[in-house]
Amino acid sequence: MTDERLRRAAAAPVARLATVDAEGRPHLVPCCFALEGDVAYSVVDHARIVEDGPEHASAIALLCAKYPQYNATPPSGSVVAIDVTASRTWVATA
Repeated sequence: MTDERLRRAAAAPVARLATVDAEGRPHLVPCCFALEGDVAYSVVDHARIVEDGPEHASAIALLCAKYPQYNATPPSGSVVAIDVTASRTWVATA
């Protein structure tokens, strides 16, 4: 990355982490970040990280059951566990 691109990227308040599914559809997630050289760092805000044990195994099994691409190669990294404590819904009216 050029110096100008690094400077502009480092100055941005929010990054967008982008992934693409098998059909080429993008999925963007905003995230806070900091740069050091060619490495971007981000943190999971107020979420539990499960690195091993029964909850980790259960989470991996649930993800493999939901996403066929994980059947061939199940994820092996840590799992983010988000404890849902509230939810909101709304209905659009004309």
